[in-house]
Formats: sequence, structure tokens, C-alpha cells
Amino acid sequence: MKLNIKTMKFLAPVLLFLMCCVIPSFTFAQIKMMHETEKAELDKVMLMKDEGIRRLYIYRFDIDEVDWQQDSSLVSDMKYDPSNQKFSEISTVPVYSESVIRINTENKILSREIFDSKNNLTGKTLYHYNSNSQLDKREIFLGDTKTFDELYEYEDNMLKKMKYTTSDGLLFSYSEFDSDKWGNLSEETKYNNKDEVEYRYAYTFDAKSNCLEEKISLGDKISTIISYAYSKGRLTEKITKDGEGKILSRSSFEYDGKGRLASEKNESPSVSNIKMYQYDNDRLQQIKITDEKEASNYLLKYYYE
Repeated sequence: MKLNIKTMKFLAPVLLFLMCCVIPSFTFAQIKMMHETEKAELDKVMLMKDEGIRRLYIYRFDIDEVDWQQDSSLVSDMKYDPSNQKFSEISTVPVYSESVIRINTENKILSREIFDSKNNLTGKTLYHYNSNSQLDKREIFLGDTKTFDELYEYEDNMLKKMKYTTSDGLLFSYSEFDSDKWGNLSEETKYNNKDEVEYRYAYTFDAKSNCLEEKISLGDKISTIISYAYSKGRLTEKITKDGEGKILSRSSFEYDGKGRLASEKNESPSVSNIKMYQYDNDRLQQIKITDEKEASNYLLKYYYE
């Protein structure tokens, strides 16, 4: 569905009303989460690009069943085309979707598109960079209809402000940022379009830029505290607590002699699993997952072309 500019100007205040009034819990993602998500995406692209991988399949095999009962199912199908620096991934879990990412010559994301099982475009993001190769703007689309922009402002090459606006400039909300002496993001304060503080994210880093603690506040009240522990520069533990100090989830990580992730344990009221990682020639070959909540054991096997 394509909408003209006149229609979008009519929809802009409607979208703002829906997001800020009808859905009061709506909020844009914190910048740290956005960066981590995009880094994870880009890491997959660079793995395939740097190692000359053109296709990577991930299949699930249930291992509690006897051999003749065992079934396999495709979890992910990734492709990389070096001729146009295009990466695509078909995911079947939890539902079918295809994401298509294009990068530039500096290995930065230019665009991301999401398609459903009928090849309908469900979402799109376009990335724009300034002369210092810093993110300047992201254009966000629902289907092929532009819904809003993210606008980034810098001082002394440090991110200071990000605004969310409709395509015709109506302000949704904005965030302001502070950094520590090492240049790490130390605080993000998120405001609504009435200049009222909605969320505050505070971060503590060590001298090696490892994040040690993350505090999330709703208004003036701390709602979530996430702590991180490291050994030899590698993350070994992540604990999430509520504002009263009650543990909500815990994850622990172990590494092999080459510094590769060897095992991972995740615990929460809804999750209890152990993941064991196996490699061949430094390429991940399989992950064995024991899920105590679902009482299941299965393998995720990786096949490279």
C-alpha cells in the first residue's frame, strides 16, 4: 500500500495519538539495545563476507527421539551476494520472515527490509551517514509507507541527541545522551513530546569499556538493574534484577582455550536451558540445547557453502 504525502500528513497526528495515548506503554528502544541488535546483524553479514561464505543453513534436530523418528526442520537460511553486498536471511521461528540487508563499502548498513511468507514488504529502514561516517538519520517504514524518522545530533563527535519525528517533522519523543571520560555512553534520558522524562538509562563501564552495570528507571523510580561480569575481557555472567533487588534472570558463559564460547546457561521463571557449542576449524558446527522448561533436547546444526 502506497500513501501520498497529503495522506501521510493526515496520518502523522493519528500515529502519534495511537503511540502515545492509546498505547501508553509504547516507547522507542534504548540506543544501547538498538546498537547491539544492529551489531549482531552486521556480525552475521561480516562473517559471511570475510570468510567467503555464500550460504549458511541452520537446521534443528530433535535428539530425544530414536533415529527413525528423528525429524529435522529449517530454522534459518542465510545468503550473501558479494556483487551487490546484499545479505538475506529467511527465518522460520517463531514465524516465517525474510530480512534483506545491504551494506556500503565501509561495511555500514544502508538498508534493511522485512518480508512475510507471501513476499509482502512489512517493514523497511533506510540509513544515512554524515561526513564523519556517523549515523545521521534512519527512515522507518511500515510496509512501504514512511512512518517516522530518527534524527541524530553530535557534539565533538559524540552523540548528544536523537529525535523521533513524523515524516513531516512532528515530534514524537527525543533522547539526550551523556558520555564518560572514556567516551562510553553513560546515560540516556528519554523525553516525550511535552519534555517530560519517561525513561532514564544509566551505564557504568570499566577502563576497558566493558559495561559493568545498567540501570533502567521509569520516571524517577529504578525498575531494572542489569549487572555484567568479565574474565580476560570476555563476558562470564549477566544478572537482571528488578528495582527491589529480586533476581529476574541469570546467564553464565564459559569459553574454550581459543576464547570461543563453549557453553551458556540461562535461567529465569520462564526459561531454563543450557547451550553447548561445538566448532570445526573455528567455524561453529552445532549447538546442543537442553531445555528443562520444555523438557526437550535438540541440536542446531550449521551447514556452510
